[in-house]
Amino acid sequence: MTSNPGGAPVELHDAALFKLDGGGIGTLSGASGHTGAWKNKHALEVKGVCERGQFTLDLLRECAHIYSAKNGDVHLPLADGAGAYYPEGPTRGLVSVARGESKNTAAPISLGAKTVEALAALYRSSASGKYETRTIGIY
Repeated sequence: MTSNPGGAPVELHDAALFKLDGGGIGTLSGASGHTGAWKNKHALEVKGVCERGQFTLDLLRECAHIYSAKNGDVHLPLADGAGAYYPEGPTRGLVSVARGESKNTAAPISLGAKTVEALAALYRSSASGKYETRTIGIY
């Protein structure tokens, strides 16, 4: 599901359910905040659970946990401000590569392609009201 309150030109709130390989399930939720809310951070939370364990990534609260029977509950430390989003960041990174100042981008193009495919499934599901099949595999 997506929402663009006030007729915004883009969606500002998203929620998705997904199936993981091997029978697990997961959720994704995200929301932009009103100016001044949540220290001007956006909310993004991803959770998953399967027979081998579970994970939570919450960028608003800057926390990440993974649980497995083998390793128990593991808290992954995130730096202060790890949940902040700087909309100019991707553009600055691309310009830096184009200028020859950097040879690396933060993510491979294959990850971007998979992200676009996952978002397309989210939009199709939002429009149809039905579950859309998509096998997600990060290379």
